[in-house]
Amino acid sequence: MSTLHSEQLDMLKRLAEERRCAELYYGSRLTPSPPVPRLVEPYALLQGTQDVLVRCYQVRPEPAGWRTFMLHKIDRVVDTGIPFTPRQEVTIAADETPIFGGEAPRAPWTEDLRLYRDLVAEALRHGLVDEEKLSEIRSFAERAGLRPEQVRWVHAVLFQRCLNGVIRDGVVGPEQLSEIRLVQRVLKGLGWGVTGSAATRRAGRRAASRSRGEQGKPASSPRAVA
Repeated sequence: MSTLHSEQLDMLKRLAEERRCAELYYGSRLTPSPPVPRLVEPYALLQGTQDVLVRCYQVRPEPAGWRTFMLHKIDRVVDTGIPFTPRQEVTIAADETPIFGGEAPRAPWTEDLRLYRDLVAEALRHGLVDEEKLSEIRSFAERAGLRPEQVRWVHAVLFQRCLNGVIRDGVVGPEQLSEIRLVQRVLKGLGWGVTGSAATRRAGRRAASRSRGEQGKPASSPRAVA
């Protein structure tokens, strides 16, 4: 970890410990415009397949929700002085030792796979993805000659990243469900989403329907004892 990113992490740990929001300036080689400052509540560190990720709750810009940020792309962290009440346990300081105490797992990343991952991750961070953006990402994959199995692998990595964050939250509430559904919708729009089969979904709906029907039935009266 570089000295710069060590400084960013130290600031995030301090703000998390003191329960103050951070303003992140998150750089991206995909967009030439200056990074938009993001008001976040810092919570945890996650080990990605190639990067260390910071798990935050993004307050602004909208839409608000859980996000993960690559540590090496955080250009600057500013203390906003804005307090926050934790939505879950804050573990960023405790997470540092196991993550930086060993080597990150290796993965078959190529430059084009990294670019494709970053394009999809950037779209997910914005939270609103239209067909124009999906078409742009699909076009990049075609120009780069990415095979379907490579695209599916990147999608699986990003979905795993999402689930790792949700698992770390310790709860699957409305905000976590919204995050999972966004990731599923975007990945499906790009050709492959990590979702159950249509038959599995139909079976689940039938089971739920039966359960509701049984709950609505009046309980049977006990037999009279002769």
